[in-house]
Amino acid sequence: MPDLIEDVRGRRVLAALTHPDDEIAMCVLLRRISRQGGELFLSWTHSTDIRRREAEGFADRMNVPADRRFFHGAPD
Repeated sequence: MPDLIEDVRGRRVLAALTHPDDEIAMCVLLRRISRQGGELFLSWTHSTDIRRREAEGFADRMNVPADRRFFHGAPD
């Protein structure tokens, strides 16, 4: 399979996660960005208590610092 993303070292990448569990569908791509040294920002439209805990766990595994995580509070 060809490499579908360019080298992201030193680049800022915003993942806008507008549906519950979008990060699951994008986890391979987001992990590649994180491992390649891209500055990954995550923004969730939905953030009920349960979803936020799940999202925080995901962001932890992706090594995304707390100041690059955004939650906007829409209901699921």
